[in-house]
Amino acid sequence: MAKKKHIKPRASKKGLPPGSAIYIGEDRTHTTSIERISYNSSEIINEQNFKLSDLNQLDGSMVHWLNINGIHENDVVESIGNYFNIHSLTIEDIMNTFQRPKSDEFEHYIFFTLRMLVITKDGIDINIDDEQISFILTENVVISFQEKPGDVFDTVRDRLQDQTKRIRSKGADYLAFSLIDLIIDSYLEHIEYFNKETEEIENKILDTPKQIHLNAIQDIKYELITLRKHIVPTREAVARLLRSESNLIKRDNIKYFNDLQDHMYQVVDQLDILRDLNANQREMYLSMISLKMNKVMEFLTILSSIFIPLTFIVGVYGMNFVNMPELTSKWGYPITWGVMLLITVLNILWFKKKNWL
Repeated sequence: MAKKKHIKPRASKKGLPPGSAIYIGEDRTHTTSIERISYNSSEIINEQNFKLSDLNQLDGSMVHWLNINGIHENDVVESIGNYFNIHSLTIEDIMNTFQRPKSDEFEHYIFFTLRMLVITKDGIDINIDDEQISFILTENVVISFQEKPGDVFDTVRDRLQDQTKRIRSKGADYLAFSLIDLIIDSYLEHIEYFNKETEEIENKILDTPKQIHLNAIQDIKYELITLRKHIVPTREAVARLLRSESNLIKRDNIKYFNDLQDHMYQVVDQLDILRDLNANQREMYLSMISLKMNKVMEFLTILSSIFIPLTFIVGVYGMNFVNMPELTSKWGYPITWGVMLLITVLNILWFKKKNWL
């Protein structure tokens, strides 16, 4: 079974006032980098190493996506927060990688955070690597904060390169929807992955149940608990986002955010079904082991039933009494064998008639 990792906070906020910009999470050593994509219907600009000093050069006529790879450097996150007038409590939530998925509405921006999940498998061991992703949506800027480089957003990047795609003519709210939608779609892929794993394990259990299968069932159980811990709060965050009255989400884009909620309900429903199947598999495994044991006991019982009368006969004629008439009979030995064979055949015929064989 997979060894569960336990992440220790890098720092503690104990005794500090609310809104303290302290990074809490796994130790990170990479340098924080900023990816910038600016676009409108006719033009797009890509910059992999955007400088904070260039923030004041962002063109107000374009939609801008700033993707921050690394939140462990306090000064970078604080500088972005100061420039866009982000509340200190939001900065605190961004830098706390143990933050529960949520959405908050402020006067000039919307904050949304959730988990990006990646499944890895080593033999039969399944692990979920989760990473916090936070979004800030302003009038024409979307800022995404990631713990480390690497994400699931390549599809959005490819769509942005195509001038004919809808995303190029939509605003920042549609970009934010597209990024969140990709993460939620990845949840569906993870559910499908566990669904296939569950089917494979079930077939193996029905064929030949082994201890390794029970270990796999338990492993999937723990990972499904992890999934639910992250996914259910995300559903609540999406629902709260839909209740927002902010002008940052355009009326003609509300339908896309409604689709997000539909996907989240689908994910949670599929997850609940998987948890039930997982519980049923544990019961199935125990039932198959019990059935296997019963068959062994049935075979031994039938074998014993055949040999008990034979053992009785052998035991009687194994006694060392002198006056036993059969001992002096010429036909005693073959008659004894004949009786034992007859008893054996009659027992087998009786068991077959009762469908015990």
